Amino acid sequence: MKQILRSTAKKLFLSMLEALQGGSLELVLPDRTFTFGDVRSELSAQLLVHRERFFARALLGGDTAIGEAYMDGDWSSPDLVSLMRLAVRNLAQLEKSNSFFSSLSRFADRLRHRLRTNTVEGSRRNIHAHYDLSNEFFRLFLDQSMVYSCAWYETAEDSLETAQVQKLDRICQKLDLQPGDRVLEIGTGSGYQSSVLAVLGARVFSIERDLDLLAGARRMFDRLGYRIATKGGDGTVGWSEFAPYHGIIVTAGAPDVPRPLTGQLADGGKLVIPVGSREVQSLVVITRRGEETERREIEGFKFVPLIGKMGW
Repeated sequence: MKQILRSTAKKLFLSMLEALQGGSLELVLPDRTFTFGDVRSELSAQLLVHRERFFARALLGGDTAIGEAYMDGDWSSPDLVSLMRLAVRNLAQLEKSNSFFSSLSRFADRLRHRLRTNTVEGSRRNIHAHYDLSNEFFRLFLDQSMVYSCAWYETAEDSLETAQVQKLDRICQKLDLQPGDRVLEIGTGSGYQSSVLAVLGARVFSIERDLDLLAGARRMFDRLGYRIATKGGDGTVGWSEFAPYHGIIVTAGAPDVPRPLTGQLADGGKLVIPVGSREVQSLVVITRRGEETERREIEGFKFVPLIGKMGW
């Protein structure tokens, strides 16, 4: 039975790769080699599968399971950077091609989330599992903004720092902010985006679950002289005391749009939030029009998970 399941998973995985675009992939198995995508493209990558259990893990567990399979030696690549670049170009397409298993994976995520309820003690465990890595670790590979979610590259020559600034600028543009507008930010992080919003003239309110990160951000705000209201807590329920807001920015990926956040929007206000699975999200822009809301989406983003009562 196990061999049948592995064989079926392998066939499904291979069929999913037939939609590959934006480059070429050489998939090397112990007994055979397959090539997918456009071999004339400037981007080519190679994936070597060492154990057939990789296919079932990849289909059922998504990118987290693929990463764990790499750690376990189920697969390898001589050029991980090129492989990741090719994967990023195909995130949305692979999600569509693997819709059944993506839905199954999301169901499993939701079930695990239900089992990890956000009580006081449960929240401590959840935060520790997702975020309790030292800033010294992140400084090894991040730019000075210390932003550790996706970036927006407009040219191949853009640095990571430039791409992060462009991402933040793109998000701010979606809010159509004016000086004096109240903005709620979910996920203070290093405080970089809050600072950008303050420079634009917004009145910024920011929530962060990680108290160590929040303490560092507050020190930076004091040093720069920015008057930014902050608090530690669950950002998925918003900050109703200062609502309504002209703009709400969420810097982590959610399974759905949290209702408390849309309820705290001013008329004409906009909420920008990544929504989708843990593997890939769309950047969703919600605009409130009286009691109704309008929704627009931009595909192909990847953020850290939004932890909280209305998140994962």
